[in-house]
Amino acid sequence: MKVLLVGGTGIISTGVAANVLERGMELWLMNRGNHPERTLAGTHQLIADCEDEEAVAKVLEGHHFDAVVHFRVHRAEQMRRAVKLFSGHTDQFFVISSGTVYKKPL
Repeated sequence: MKVLLVGGTGIISTGVAANVLERGMELWLMNRGNHPERTLAGTHQLIADCEDEEAVAKVLEGHHFDAVVHFRVHRAEQMRRAVKLFSGHTDQFFVISSGTVYKKPL
């Protein structure tokens, strides 16, 4: 199974990444590349900022994932953009974002 985590270096997503790798799945991370020290060995990396539609579209070219799990959705416009960008690149799309329950910024 080929899985893409959008994020993958945060508190929740790092644990999910470890679980995906433990299960023997092919793991890809898409993030800004700001925390390479948190990137787990055995992952493949796509560098792009989710706010930059052109950059995301470019790094997704030629990729299809069995599942995309998005950890960086805090606003409705981000959700609309994510659905648009990942359509055609995945069979399943999941959103896991604890940030949606907290007021941003605090």
